[in-house]
Amino acid sequence: MEGKISADEHSGNQHGGGGSGGSILVNVGTLSGAGIISANGGAGSGVGGGGGGGRIALSFTTNSFTGTITAHGGPGNSGAGGAGTIYTEAANQSLGQVLVDNGGLFGTNTPIANIGVFDLTVSGGAEAYPSNSFLTLSNLSVTAGGLVTSGPKQTNLNLAVLNNIVIGPGSAIAVDGLGFSQTNGPGAGQSTAGFGSGAGYGGAGGASATAPGGVAYGSATQPSDLGSGGGLGSGPLYRGSQGGGAIHLNVGGTLTVDGWLSADGIPGFQDGSGGGAGGSIWVNTRTLRGNGFISADGGEGELFGGGGGGGGRIAVYYLSNPGHTNNFTGDMTAYGGEGFYWGDDGSVFYSSGMSQFQLVSHTPSGIVSNAVTSVDILFNAALNPFSISTADVTITTPTGWIPAFQLTIARVSPNGLRISFPEVTALGDYTVTVGPEISDLFGRTMPQAYVGTFTISLPTIQGTITDANGLPVPRVVIQRSGSFPSTATDPNGHYVLPFVPGTSFTVTPNLDQYMFAPGSRSYANITTSMTNQNFIMTPTIGPSLSSELQGTNVIASWRGLPDVTYRLLYSTNLIDWLPHGEPFVGSNTLVRIPLPVDGAPRKFFRVRANN
Repeated sequence: MEGKISADEHSGNQHGGGGSGGSILVNVGTLSGAGIISANGGAGSGVGGGGGGGRIALSFTTNSFTGTITAHGGPGNSGAGGAGTIYTEAANQSLGQVLVDNGGLFGTNTPIANIGVFDLTVSGGAEAYPSNSFLTLSNLSVTAGGLVTSGPKQTNLNLAVLNNIVIGPGSAIAVDGLGFSQTNGPGAGQSTAGFGSGAGYGGAGGASATAPGGVAYGSATQPSDLGSGGGLGSGPLYRGSQGGGAIHLNVGGTLTVDGWLSADGIPGFQDGSGGGAGGSIWVNTRTLRGNGFISADGGEGELFGGGGGGGGRIAVYYLSNPGHTNNFTGDMTAYGGEGFYWGDDGSVFYSSGMSQFQLVSHTPSGIVSNAVTSVDILFNAALNPFSISTADVTITTPTGWIPAFQLTIARVSPNGLRISFPEVTALGDYTVTVGPEISDLFGRTMPQAYVGTFTISLPTIQGTITDANGLPVPRVVIQRSGSFPSTATDPNGHYVLPFVPGTSFTVTPNLDQYMFAPGSRSYANITTSMTNQNFIMTPTIGPSLSSELQGTNVIASWRGLPDVTYRLLYSTNLIDWLPHGEPFVGSNTLVRIPLPVDGAPRKFFRVRANN
């Protein structure tokens, strides 16, 4: 490939924004040459913004290509476009590589999907974030002005890396100002008379000229909270006073920090406003190296009267095995911010001992009143995703164990798994057995298999079936619409039918050629148990009519049945039948209806019954 393969977009015109780069997909045996492969975004015109980079994917057996491969965002007056993605995968490799590089332009962001385990490089001014709640990577390299951060509306940046993370000089993994907004959070700064105090988290916020600072909170050894926002000042509002976000890194190899790993609070920009508190940094790694900066500092209070934000919280765990130590020589700080009163320093915690790897909880647990289709399990450390399969899980139900081929396993977090299976509703106890041949990122296996339980006790429909004389009827089959199994009445005519809360269904009794009153009962979106859902069994619901003369009336009568609707009809010719009165619902009593005797033409009467 000595020429060019491109899916570039044109630049905008007349202050228009640049278009985005397109797509290039190459599957080839041998890739060679020194040409150009590009899917770059177009430049914005005038005040227009730059277009985002496109997507390139190259799959090959052999690669000796020495040319350039780019998916840059385009430049723009109001902002450059974000970098696209370049994916490369060799046929003899089990993992691919994703490159997010913006060619030195500091543009907007690039979401990275959790598509499996791969190597990720973020460089050249690109800004990347997980599009899901977490990412699992083989290696992560952040270089040449690259930034990895948390995405819009995400609370924590959660990364699990099987091997190494490298943060190069001038590059960062950072969530500065991505915590609580101004005046929000458990340790939010206060506002009085136009002055805002600093927010608290690891350390208390500094007082303003008129108000005390926000309170401290959270765990020093397992920090995962967001930093709170500083208090309001006076005058126009500017972006400022936000608390730091939260970072959780699980690194199976070495974490090298020569740039920045930070969760700083933001200074107060509004007149007299307080600084935001620092956020959280929680690191589990085999080895820590580098001479950069790890910080969760509080933001400064505004110069005239605002309190400084309290420092955040940092906890670093590393293995104590020979050769796996803390060789970090840079700065690690959780300082309180300057202000009218400085915020208190937060906490920085080191430990060379990690807790033994184990499964700590499962959901559901205890008694549940609904159908179950999955069990979530949570470990105390990030899993090696290649160490678990359905062979490591056994789920036993009251009717036997669920076959392994009916189980599927999905990761819901670096520490968590969801085990899914066909819906189970059988009442009784369930057992979940997991492990022990499951390992964390450091190769440590579970000390023993985990055994957990839960019990399904669904709400029920209950009632009794009797005959017309009130005697119980056993062995009547009670069928619920849908996939639920049927039940039958006991010697006392009683039945119990479980159901899933919030469902809609119909209950129908059946025994030989008998009829029932009512014929069925329907339920819509019910959530709690119901009793006295009774039926009467009868050879027929058709009434046996009798009549008697009483004064100037003929009294038509018959034995009624509950929940059966009756309608009296009349005819003068035994062919055309018309309603006489309104339909009504019967009860287990004698029905008596007077029919006047007058000079009209003779009438014939009959009763229609519906259940």
